[in-house]
Amino acid sequence: MMIRFRFVAAAVLFIFISSIAFILPASAQMTALAYGDAVIGAISAQTPLGIYSFTGAADDLITIRVIGITPALNPAVSLLSPAQQQLMVNDDDPFSPDGLDARITARLPTDGAYTVLVSGAGASAGDYLITLDGRSSEGVNAILPGVMVLADFSAAATPQTYAIPADPAATQMLRLAPDPLGFGFAAEVRDPAGIVIATLSGLQSAQIALAPAAGMYVLLLRPISPEISGGVQIMVTGVGEPQLVPTAAPTLPPLPTIPPLPTLNLSPTPPPTPTICMVFSNGPVNVRFGPGVNFDIIGGLIPGQMLPVFGLSPDRIWYAVNFNGVQGWVSSTVTFLAGPCANLPVLVSPPTPTPLPTTPPPTLTPTFVFSTATMTTIPLPTNTLVVPVPPIATITPDQVFSFGLVHNETRTFTEVVNFPGQYRDIINLSVADFGGASSVTFNLNLQCLGSGAMDQTMWGTGQPSQECGTPLTLIFTPASNLIPIIVVNPGPLAANVQYTITISPAL
Repeated sequence: MMIRFRFVAAAVLFIFISSIAFILPASAQMTALAYGDAVIGAISAQTPLGIYSFTGAADDLITIRVIGITPALNPAVSLLSPAQQQLMVNDDDPFSPDGLDARITARLPTDGAYTVLVSGAGASAGDYLITLDGRSSEGVNAILPGVMVLADFSAAATPQTYAIPADPAATQMLRLAPDPLGFGFAAEVRDPAGIVIATLSGLQSAQIALAPAAGMYVLLLRPISPEISGGVQIMVTGVGEPQLVPTAAPTLPPLPTIPPLPTLNLSPTPPPTPTICMVFSNGPVNVRFGPGVNFDIIGGLIPGQMLPVFGLSPDRIWYAVNFNGVQGWVSSTVTFLAGPCANLPVLVSPPTPTPLPTTPPPTLTPTFVFSTATMTTIPLPTNTLVVPVPPIATITPDQVFSFGLVHNETRTFTEVVNFPGQYRDIINLSVADFGGASSVTFNLNLQCLGSGAMDQTMWGTGQPSQECGTPLTLIFTPASNLIPIIVVNPGPLAANVQYTITISPAL
């Protein structure tokens, strides 16, 4: 399914809607909606914004759709909380045939009156249809771990919604498979905060990692072709558990055994949770004498090995580890944390090594004999050379996200970093479908909105060195198919930044 993304229009829309939210009570007239309503509206130069309100309860699962009736209209929709704070905004519905409609699916955080704003992205105008569907958490189909559930679309093509209890202590695996083989379906998965973590369409099967969290993941399914009957088998298991092959429903033929396809979400499989902060990796990683690639290598961290972590570098990009009794440093861009790592102290970095002289050394005199030289053992650095500072109480664990890309599709990702607080995100990117090519090239761009010292925000691979608005090109091959992107605002000035990464295939 072709999805069109218009980031610049979305950024302008975000600023416009945010400013409108503050004047709604004084200047706007609202149309009241109730669950199940469908209302026709219009966007024009005289009425650039449609404003609606509805009353919801905490944990209600709601879906707002805005469908353009006039072909020239590209609608956008925003949801405001009872306190007039923007919760979500969207101008491209991945479930619509052309991707131009708008959709918001969210779980309401509290009781109260919510506001919905409708506008035209890119200054487009025309007629639209807005629908509001809602149900309480008790009315959503529940998926329990280890129990196969069949989403049956043999009688109707209406989208179906399911709730998946998150496990606060372990990663779970969501598996989707068509029944019968070849039945086309589309799916959207949101985390307990309402953020989309996966959208897929037309795949024969899929596996999506559900990270440890509190609350409910939400799964939305629909058939791609309403005239074709079939279903989707849904199962949630713990990581490492064998995949069960359920029996098909009596009205449908059995599901054939098919080989597993690549996992769309490539989050690493964490080891058992340790009692102290530990670091591990999925591949060989260099351990260095200091926090930077200009320091010499002590040794290596191999897959399956864990090292104790006792501090952070001042830029929060390197972890200080105990490597065979010696203080070493590993990069956070290629490693993962496990255990109680929320309040690691910031350590003073070792002195930057002095570069070797570029001029040749003095000529040795004939009386110098190598065999009589005395070798002096240089002791390795110890922990006594590092002076820890008090822990920063506001530091929260880094967030790690993982996405599987398709060779001919565009994606966007939106999140927030702030300082002090959650100042760094890692986005692991990989290609799930190369389309038969030996390599795939993607163009990336990052745009920022927010307040405070936004110019501190940097992004890129490895050591983040690019500012907001600068492009980045990545090349993926089957042999090099995991590239982490880091977004960081390390301070020292306070900042609250919402960033959006647009990922587009190179033409």
